[in-house]
Amino acid sequence: MLGLITFFVLAAFSLLYINAFWSGKPEFVEKAIVFLKDNLTNLALFGVFYGLIAALLTPLTVFNSTELLVRLVANILIFLMALPYAIDKLVAKYGDKMNAAIIEEVRNIVGHVTRQEKIVGIIGTAVTVLLFAVLFR
Repeated sequence: MLGLITFFVLAAFSLLYINAFWSGKPEFVEKAIVFLKDNLTNLALFGVFYGLIAALLTPLTVFNSTELLVRLVANILIFLMALPYAIDKLVAKYGDKMNAAIIEEVRNIVGHVTRQEKIVGIIGTAVTVLLFAVLFR
């Protein structure tokens, strides 16, 4: 079950990241992107928390080494791809409870992911294809 959720969430974030670089998109892809952007705040918060929890649970539930590696990378990518969209809301809610150095480092990670948006989108798409192959073999 976690594998399917990971697959769909990673596919959604990969679509968001490669959207700007993909010309001539079909109409159903445009509708999906509009839907994702309308619900981006909730999707991003879900992605941050799901990516962390699933990355912690995956080694306990998966016993095949190839599947374990692909699913761990996918869960970490979900976390990294969701973080730029959720950081402002998380800092506004939990900023007073967090150390300023931790917030600064998280913002540095977000800046790096945002600067490398095309590369992160391509890696996310490749991992989504690998995850599909692992889940539906």
